[in-house]
Amino acid sequence: MEKVLYISDYYDRPISGIATANGRQYYFVCPFCEALDDYSDTYLLYEIDVPAKSLRDADYSALVDDIEEMIVERRPPHLKAKPSFERTTPGANRPHFVAWAWIPDDRQGG
Repeated sequence: MEKVLYISDYYDRPISGIATANGRQYYFVCPFCEALDDYSDTYLLYEIDVPAKSLRDADYSALVDDIEEMIVERRPPHLKAKPSFERTTPGANRPHFVAWAWIPDDRQGG
């Protein structure tokens, strides 16, 4: 299980935030699907190039604002995955962990 470092949006589950995957930090976001009138089960992950020490000391809300601005500029995600979230105790603000089920990158024909 990987650790969820920060949750910036929560609706029955984490919708966006910062988590680790394979030793790197990623901003994750679950897009809303208009056709389903619900959030997708596929998350987009954007690698963030911030040293681990900086992340511990970061103002996460400011960091997320910068990342969301990058996404508005139409930067493609680095990875797509279906997550399985777990928390150690009930509540949105309790520690969360995530297992990522990776989705092949269709931009490379895989």
